[in-house]
Amino acid sequence: KACYEDEDMDRAIAAIERSLDLEASAANWTLLGKMLFEKGDHDKAIDAYQRSLEMQKRVGA
Repeated sequence: KACYEDEDMDRAIAAIERSLDLEASAANWTLLGKMLFEKGDHDKAIDAYQRSLEMQKRVGA
């Protein structure tokens, strides 16, 4: 079961990354950060959260 869940998580992360290629948004970066954090990839999660914050600053959110 854990292997299946890991595969689902990897697919979800890949889908979010594809969505970022189409439309980079703070919400998508935040979602990617959450998924990476849950997967245990904390360094990449921090990077995604930082990108989200940078986008929010640019748009004044």
